[in-house]
This record gives sequence, structure tokens and C-alpha cells, in this order.
Amino acid sequence: MDQVWFDLWRTAAAIGIAKSLYTPIMNVHPLVGNLSGNSEMSRYISGLKIIPSKLKSLYYKGGYPALFKGNLPHVLNNIAFPCFAFAFKELVRSGFYVANPYGKVRTSLFNNLAIGGVAGILATTIYHPIFVAEALMLSERKTRPEAPYSKKVSEALKEVFIRKGLKGFYAGFGVSLITRIFQYSFYFGIYDTFRHIGRGRSVFSNYIVAHIASGISFLAYRPFDLLIQNQLLGSGNILNVKTNLEQAYKRDGIKGLYKPSFPLFTRNLIVPPLVLVLFDEFRKLTLP
Repeated sequence: MDQVWFDLWRTAAAIGIAKSLYTPIMNVHPLVGNLSGNSEMSRYISGLKIIPSKLKSLYYKGGYPALFKGNLPHVLNNIAFPCFAFAFKELVRSGFYVANPYGKVRTSLFNNLAIGGVAGILATTIYHPIFVAEALMLSERKTRPEAPYSKKVSEALKEVFIRKGLKGFYAGFGVSLITRIFQYSFYFGIYDTFRHIGRGRSVFSNYIVAHIASGISFLAYRPFDLLIQNQLLGSGNILNVKTNLEQAYKRDGIKGLYKPSFPLFTRNLIVPPLVLVLFDEFRKLTLP
């Protein structure tokens, strides 16, 4: 059990650092304005070129406080779920190695994908009621954007229970489960299989592998993630997921399934890869 607590704290520290490094970029997004370009990627590249000058301008206006404004809420937002995912991944991995104490098993891509998927299942099962509560809060904010909003997660959970009982906590569980299985299977599986490849085994090479793992993970889970956002966890029917994906594809084509906003694009370039590498390094330094 001590190992689980260590992994939770390591993940929290890794996320804290990664998100803090991203906070200045998040703060200049409103200053970037409309992006120009013939394609989605060209617009994102033009946005990336603008960001350094906007960071410099924001620093001259307000110094470091302006760059890191809102950092603490940004770091704490949704920090619990990935902490659970990382902790469960290490817990499942340690149990898996005990059951299969052979060197070849440890480098198997299939087994690492399976371990990541199981971690995603366990984390989702525990945390899904919070997703439902956050979806309710987001829905209420959208219906009354002009009114002040102070509802807490605990109050939203109570409201879900009053409306639908215990089953309400797992509305949309099928969509959420599929999303996290795809996300963490590739995110953990690819990184844990190919990290430390080569003679150098440097942090930089691990960071490149983390980028690849994060990119493939994003491509795998993004269509399902969009369904969760669009439906606000409204249905747990897996058949509806298939139907909705087909409708989204017919409406917008393949681009409609993967089109991220520019803030999401820049976030995925920085935060997920850094969290993988930092967690790995913290684990080496603090392994009990």
C-alpha cells in the first residue's frame, strides 16, 4: 500500500511541474487571435510561431505573475484521475511481474498494452462518478452563463444521487470506459515498452518516446473523448457510441473525429509526454 501512495505523490508532482510549464502558454492563447493557414495543421504551426512573441509581451506587461496567473487552479484541475491511472498501472505491473517472473514478459508490447488498459479500467471505475458530477456542473454553467456558479463536486454528486440513485453515478460508463482503455493502453504501453532503448538511455530519448506514445494515444481515444464532451456522459450504450461515431464521420469526415482546438493541440505537445518522463525520473530518485 505504501507503494501506491508513493506513486500517487510522484504522479501529482509530475503533473504539477508539467502543467506549471504549460500555464504561460495557456495564458497567451487568448492573445493569439485567429489563426491563418490553408489547413488545420498550417494554422496550428502559425499559432506556435506567434506564441513566443506573445509570451514575451505578456512578461513585459506583468512579469512572472502574469505568465503564471491561475497556475494553482490549472494544476489541481483533473489531477486526481491521472494519479489513479499511474498508481494502478504500477500496481498491476508489480502483480503481473510476480505472476510472470520472466525477462521477456517485461518487454512485451502486448503485455504493456494490457497493463495500461487495466489501469484505465480501474481508474475509470473509481473516478467515473466525479466525471458525471463535473458533466452536470458544466451543463448548468452553459445553461446559465451569466449567473454566478458556486456548486461543489460533493453537491453535484448528491444531486445526481437524488435524481437517478446509484445508477446515475455510472451514466455513460461504457463510453468513458472505452475512451480510457484506448487512452492508457497506448499511452502507458508504448512508452513502457520502448523507453530506455539504445545505449544512451537518456531523458531526451525517453521524451521522444513519450511524445510518440502520447500522439498515438491521442489518435486512439480522441473520437470517443469527443462523444463524451458532446453528450455530457448522457448514454452508456456502446451501440450508441458506434452510431454516433458513424454520424460524426458522415458529417465531417475523418477530420471531424480528430479535430482538436489549438489549446488542446499545444497542451498535448507538452503536458502528457512530460508527465510520463517526470514520473519515470521521480520513481528512480524516490523508489523506496
